[in-house]
Amino acid sequence: MNASHLRGIVNRLLDLDASQQVQTRLNHFDAALSANASGSNPQTQNALASAQAAAISAVNATFSSLTPQQKRDIAELNAEQYFSEFLPNEVAEWLRQLQVAPNVGRTGLHNFIVGRQSFVAGMAATREAFDRFGIPSDDLEPGQSEIEVTLPRSLFENNLHGLQRELEVLNKIIRVFYEINNVTPGPIEVKNISTTDPVLTVAVVANVAMAIGNAVKFCIDILNGAYSLRKAMKDARKSGMVEEKLIVQIEVTIHNGIDGKIKEAAEQAVANYSGDVGRRNELEMYTNRAVKMLLERIERGMQIVPRALPPPPEPDEDMDGEARNKMFAELASIANSLEFPQVEGDPLLQLTHDQEEGQPSGGIAPKSQSMP
Repeated sequence: MNASHLRGIVNRLLDLDASQQVQTRLNHFDAALSANASGSNPQTQNALASAQAAAISAVNATFSSLTPQQKRDIAELNAEQYFSEFLPNEVAEWLRQLQVAPNVGRTGLHNFIVGRQSFVAGMAATREAFDRFGIPSDDLEPGQSEIEVTLPRSLFENNLHGLQRELEVLNKIIRVFYEINNVTPGPIEVKNISTTDPVLTVAVVANVAMAIGNAVKFCIDILNGAYSLRKAMKDARKSGMVEEKLIVQIEVTIHNGIDGKIKEAAEQAVANYSGDVGRRNELEMYTNRAVKMLLERIERGMQIVPRALPPPPEPDEDMDGEARNKMFAELASIANSLEFPQVEGDPLLQLTHDQEEGQPSGGIAPKSQSMP
C-alpha cells in the first residue's frame, strides 16, 4: 500500500481505539491488577473491580460490532491480534484464567496489554512521522465520493497485458453506471494507486458510487446464495443418498438462476435512467454485461467499496440538501454492509472480457452493439 493509504488506515484505527479509550482503560486495568497483587485490601479490590468493568465495557463496545470496512482496515494492517472482533472473547478468556490460575492469568493479560500498547504507540508514532514529512491521508474531503477497487493478482496473473485488460473492464463498468444514472462521464480520475494487490481509488460522483455499491452488494448476495446451494450439493453427493442425475440438474439450475439474478440486478440499476427509450434498451444490454463481468471478478477476489463524506450542513438547508445528505448516509450504510465472500473451490463463472477496443468517443457510451 502507498503512504497515504497507510495513513488513512492508521487514522481510522487510532480513532476507533480512542472512541472508547480502549488502550487507556486496559492500562488502568493492568495497573489495578498489579496493585492488588502487591497488597490486596478493600481499596485495591474496589479499584480493580471498577477498572475491570471499564476495560470490559470499552472492549465490548468497540469490537463487538465492527463494520466490514473496519475489518478490512484491520486486515490490511495485520492488526487482528489487537483489533479483532474476537478481542472481547480473548479478554474474557484471560479473565477466566485469572480465576483458575491467578499468576498465569495476570502474567498473560499483562503481556497482552503491554504488547497492544506498543502496537498502538507504534501507530501513533507513524502518524506523527507522516505529519513531519507532510504525507497526507487518503481520507475524503467533505462532499467527495469515490470507489476503492482491489484487483487481486490472480485476476491478471502478474501479466502487464492482463492488468491492462482488467483496468479497461473496470473503466467500461464505471462508464456504464455513469450513463444509467444520467451523468455524462468525462475522463475517470484515478486518485491513488497502491500495492501489493493493486488498490485504486477512483473519483466518481456520489450517485454513481451508490449505484455501483448497490450492484456490488447484489453480486455478493448472488454469490452467497449460489455457494450455499453448491455446498449443499457437494454434501449430498458425498452422502450418496441423492441420485447424481438430480444433483446435476440442481447444479444446472444454480447456473441458470445466476443468469436470472444478473438480469434482475441490471434492470434495477437501469431504473433511474431517464433518457431516450431506444438508448435505454441498449443500456439494459450494456448493464447486464457490466454486472456479469463485475460478478465474475468479485468471485475471484476483486473488491469495490464506495466511500463518501457528506458536505458540511448549510444554513436553512433546503429539500435538495436533505436528499443529498440522505444519499450520503445510504452510501455509508452500503459500504459498511459489504462483506466479500471467501471462495472455496473452482469459480462458478468463467472470467470474460468485453471485446471492444479503444476509448468510447465523445465521453459517453457508443450507440452500438458493443459494450461502452
